[in-house]
Amino acid sequence: MTDLNPKAQDAAQKTLQEIADRMLPEYAGADVERTRQALVEAIAAAGLPEQPQKWVTDTGAEISAGRRAIIDRTIRDEEDPRRAG
Repeated sequence: MTDLNPKAQDAAQKTLQEIADRMLPEYAGADVERTRQALVEAIAAAGLPEQPQKWVTDTGAEISAGRRAIIDRTIRDEEDPRRAG
């Protein structure tokens, strides 16, 4: 995410969250490389800029492990009250 506009960043985070959530049922237990490649393709299909390689790899690993990757700050803050405020 390279756009400095806060509204654009929020929209991109929400889209990335939707992509990760949509992928979880299909890719939980899948090969990490396969998941990573599908993530890259889904991000491109959504019209978002390429994301950092480490982020894509880490997020793909979370999805492959069957864990929900929390990308959207709003969700992260709602799920961890220590972050709210």
